[in-house]
Amino acid sequence: MAVTADPKIQQLHVVRDGRDSALGTAPNLSFGVGCEDRGCGDSWDIRLLYSPNGSYILLVEQLPVQAFRIWTSDGRLLKSLDAGQFTMSVWSGDALYWRDEKGVETWRAGSESLLLPGVSWVRPHASAAGGQIVYETRDPGFSTAHVFLLDTASGKVRELKSSRSEPAFLNAHLIWYQGEVACPPGNCITPTAATGKNYIYDLSDGTETQSVIGAVFDVWPHPA
Repeated sequence: MAVTADPKIQQLHVVRDGRDSALGTAPNLSFGVGCEDRGCGDSWDIRLLYSPNGSYILLVEQLPVQAFRIWTSDGRLLKSLDAGQFTMSVWSGDALYWRDEKGVETWRAGSESLLLPGVSWVRPHASAAGGQIVYETRDPGFSTAHVFLLDTASGKVRELKSSRSEPAFLNAHLIWYQGEVACPPGNCITPTAATGKNYIYDLSDGTETQSVIGAVFDVWPHPA
């Protein structure tokens, strides 16, 4: 994305075969606001990325400005929103998933539907093998965290563990997450806090073991 002559507008550029093409526009990010509580942090989503098959380009800006765009890779605009809730987005296969005020939505080749009504998922991550998405939810008051696994083919969900947060796939069958514990009133700014212990959950046998990995920011291969 590049800033235009209008500081409130940014422009999507794609460089292909050595040529730089301007394909579309969106509101420009204007920083200068903070995100001091868990509720805000669990709704903040800013990303620009291709779909795994390279056919689509997604732009999501949810706080401090709002913009949601889906373009084809050659720049044809398929979906555009500048108001509302559209956050915590993730591609899996040729489908896009995100959270709005109704729950978790899915979009595939222009067709949109509500997949998980009432679910407020947080930082979903897709499996590199495709077909699965792991995500976190929280109890009322942004308290106890739960880790869930979505089968994208069936739409079925199952809980893997509670009092665990920030899940991410390491590979097709191993999921990393961090442990949490409830905080005594007045001791923390949030109802729960990280224990400092992290874990790996093995989907093949349902076991959990402690992990030496301190955080997961990215993995390779990327989700398919």
